[in-house]
Amino acid sequence: MKTRIPMEKPEDMNVEVGCTASNGIVLINLETSEGFRRMMFSPDQAVKLWRVMGTEQYNTLTAVEVDGKTRITVEVSLDKAGRITEDCGDMFTLQDDKGNIMLTLTPDQATALAWQIKRCCEDALNTDDPGGKKIPKVWVLSWRRLLTGDAAGTEGTELIGGSDRVYMTKEGALFDLPDLLREFVKDSHPEGHFGPDEEGLGETVEEIMNDAQNNHHGRWLYDGSTQSFEVELSWIPVRP
Repeated sequence: MKTRIPMEKPEDMNVEVGCTASNGIVLINLETSEGFRRMMFSPDQAVKLWRVMGTEQYNTLTAVEVDGKTRITVEVSLDKAGRITEDCGDMFTLQDDKGNIMLTLTPDQATALAWQIKRCCEDALNTDDPGGKKIPKVWVLSWRRLLTGDAAGTEGTELIGGSDRVYMTKEGALFDLPDLLREFVKDSHPEGHFGPDEEGLGETVEEIMNDAQNNHHGRWLYDGSTQSFEVELSWIPVRP
């Protein structure tokens, strides 16, 4: 008797993924329940992703984003249970340079994305600025806050505000970040929570900034007794 085991489904079943080209850059956009993530590659780096997902010339390759720092690895491996059967094809994963899995794809999904990447690489090369070396950009600090606990009432959590600030440099955004976090942390607890000298407030802000999980993709999270908040730093190209 032969037992047939159905193929595992990807973890990220609700991920919306797309690929476009702009000003010599290949952009891969991911939208999950955790938020939006935009990856930006020069055409030669994007081809590395295509060579794994589209042609399977390699089992794994790492592409560097245009910021020169962020590395994205695409890998094909066994299914999540580590099984090899005729019903279980290989699963493709995209992960960041910290090893966090951003996207899991079936072979068909990976091929479809690879086709998009190939087309966008061709479009990106048909530009006056190949590679996007001179593309202007701005940095954006965005945030949203939620009422939690008893403050949320009978409806659970309630969105109470969100906005963003635009900066010409990353350094300028990071300079303002501690003061922004300090304001939000203070508002996340009843008045007097940190004592008359508010010594614990500064320590809490420092913990948020140093927490590796909070720094995932430039994102800082905090859950207070009356409010919670999420602050994210990202950069976007400036359209001519």
